[in-house]
Amino acid sequence: VDSVLDQHREDLQYVVLDGGSTDGTLDILKKRSHDFDRLESAPDAGISHAFNKGIARADGHLVGILNAGDWYEPDALKTVADAYRLHPDAEVLCGGLRFWERGKPTIVAYSDPSRLEKETSVYHPAVFIKKSAYAKYGLYDERFQFAMDYELLLRFKLRGAQFLALNEVL
Repeated sequence: VDSVLDQHREDLQYVVLDGGSTDGTLDILKKRSHDFDRLESAPDAGISHAFNKGIARADGHLVGILNAGDWYEPDALKTVADAYRLHPDAEVLCGGLRFWERGKPTIVAYSDPSRLEKETSVYHPAVFIKKSAYAKYGLYDERFQFAMDYELLLRFKLRGAQFLALNEVL
């Protein structure tokens, strides 16, 4: 939550979806509800369904999706917005993902859309997708419980989506 709010973007719409958790997460989120444009808690039919609900509720031009435990680096949204202004035809903007182990950064994996046909080489926490691209290429396939992000990104690539790889950790 803090990593999103620390972006200080006036053009940010912050939608938080909780899958009906009972572990105290919702209590924490309710205390921060004034920070969100929308907070919902309801059971969903899995991660893909939750992602699709979030996309449906997003009003902006670009959609980024974070799961619990993920965060944005400082200025990540500015980096994406600046790149989008320079490359308005880009439909998928993707950057580097920093991995952490025991509270310390380990490696950075930079997105490489050219390798998508062979392996996971674009990482969804470091991806922003044009809302119109979801209408054009489809949403997350709710049949998938795992690798739904890889399937979506590969499908977008195979159908001709315009990817823009950023050389920045997002």
